[in-house]
Amino acid sequence: MAPNWRHALRLSSDTWDPSHRFQTSWLLTPWVLFAVRAVFALYAFATLFFIIGWQASGHDGHDIHDVHKSFSYFTVLCYWAQAIYFLLASVNTFTYAHPSTPTLLPRFPPLFRALYALLYTTVTTFPFLVSLAFWSVLYPSIPSPTFNTPFSLYTNTSQHALNALFALFETLATRSAPAPWIHLLWSLMLLAMYCGLAYVTYAVKGYYVYVFLDPRPRLDVEGVNVGGVGK
Repeated sequence: MAPNWRHALRLSSDTWDPSHRFQTSWLLTPWVLFAVRAVFALYAFATLFFIIGWQASGHDGHDIHDVHKSFSYFTVLCYWAQAIYFLLASVNTFTYAHPSTPTLLPRFPPLFRALYALLYTTVTTFPFLVSLAFWSVLYPSIPSPTFNTPFSLYTNTSQHALNALFALFETLATRSAPAPWIHLLWSLMLLAMYCGLAYVTYAVKGYYVYVFLDPRPRLDVEGVNVGGVGK
C-alpha cells in the first residue's frame, strides 16, 4: 500500500515522470512548448504587476488598499499560481529541450516535485472554477459601467477568460499525465482553507471577498468588487 501512495503523491524517485510528460507535448516540439509557456508566464506576470501599479497609483478610483485587498481574492491567487507555474514549466521545458542542460525538475528533492505536480493540478482545474463562478454568478449582477474602462476590460478578460484558455492549453496540448486521485483531496483542502481565509478577512477587515459569501440578503451591488479588480 505504501508504494502506491508514494507514487500517487509523486514522491517516489524511481517512478518520477520517466517519459518526460511534464516537459513535452504530443502536438508541439519542446522548443515551441517552451516558447508558449514562457509567453504565458510573461503575460500573466505583466498583468499582475500592471494591476498593482495601476491601483497603487490611484487610477479609476483605486488606491493602495485595493492592492492589499487583492491578495484575498481567489481569482488573484489562482492567477499568481498560473504565473508561477508557467515560469517553472518554461524553465523545466527549456532544460529538457537544450541538449547540454540536464532536465531541471527530476533533480529537485521529492517534496518539491510533489508540490510541482500538485501545482499543475490546481492551475489546470481552479481557473475553470474561477471563470465559471465569475460568468455565471458574478457577471450577471455587475453594473454595466464596470466594463466601460479599458483597464477593467483588460484585467477581467485576462483573469476570467484567458486564465481558462491557459489551463485548457496545458490540459490538451501537453503530455502531462492525469492527476492522481489523491490530488482531489488536496484540492478540496485548499478550497476549504480559502473559504476560511475569506471569512477571516470579513472578521478582521469587515468586508466579504465575494458577495455570494455574504449570508445576508443583498439588495444592491453598487461598488461591487469584481474578482479583486473591478469597482
